[in-house]
Amino acid sequence: MESFAFSLLLASLLSAFIHTKASFGLFFATLMVAFLGEIVGVEALVSLAVIMSLAHFAHRISAAKFRYPITAITLIACIVLAAHQVPGFNNLLVLEQVQKSSNSLPFDLYFNFDKSAVLFVLLLLSPALLQNNGALITVGEKYQTKLRAVFILLFSLILASAWSLELIMLHLHLPSWWWIFAINNLVVTCVVEEAFFRGYIQSKLSALINPYYALLISSVLFGIAHFAGGMEYMLVATLAGVLYGAVYAFTGKLYWAIITHFLINFVHLALFTYPIVHHSVERM
Repeated sequence: MESFAFSLLLASLLSAFIHTKASFGLFFATLMVAFLGEIVGVEALVSLAVIMSLAHFAHRISAAKFRYPITAITLIACIVLAAHQVPGFNNLLVLEQVQKSSNSLPFDLYFNFDKSAVLFVLLLLSPALLQNNGALITVGEKYQTKLRAVFILLFSLILASAWSLELIMLHLHLPSWWWIFAINNLVVTCVVEEAFFRGYIQSKLSALINPYYALLISSVLFGIAHFAGGMEYMLVATLAGVLYGAVYAFTGKLYWAIITHFLINFVHLALFTYPIVHHSVERM
């Protein structure tokens, strides 16, 4: 039942990029299976119903005095969902206290149904979220090669910064569970985080203020979201947010930001300690 529920969840997340209405049908089927499998409880279903109703109303209501506060409440609810603070979700623990290497910090990996639900809340709030709506920042054709070079430089700088801050160390090895990590990281983590920070926050801000400022603000917010890792980790995450935001801003395609985000995470897993160096090693 658990494997079937997660397979349905993956299908619903991926289908959102092809046919939004069909993805909602799959998502509701996922919730039914997850409920039968005791992965989500009544509290979770009621909470989701309320949050998704708020998102729907926020999109439909034209009066700004109602739309803005309801939108703000919905976004806060998305954060609470992603932080696993909504009761009633029994996310699937698939990797427990695994270590990529002896000097890597042990970590648990969950298949998160609550975080995945954020994508569908955002789609109710902004139905055009996953569509290619054109670049937020445009540059001439002659600058495209230079722009790609900047992206590659930023990509390298992110990993180099984490290494120089001693958050990670070189360790060229793919663990046996790499494929579980890859599926979960790409389809859940990267899709949901990019949909929230780039597809919604950065896109909406770009319609109100200078798109470069929107890129910076969304990047800082992305960094703050990684506060659990400490100040240095937040700085690296902010820099990563700049790369993902720039890719999104200059291409107008959210899937490129998702792919870039995943590539950073996968290169991190393949070439370095993951997620960070064990604190006892750092003190040595």
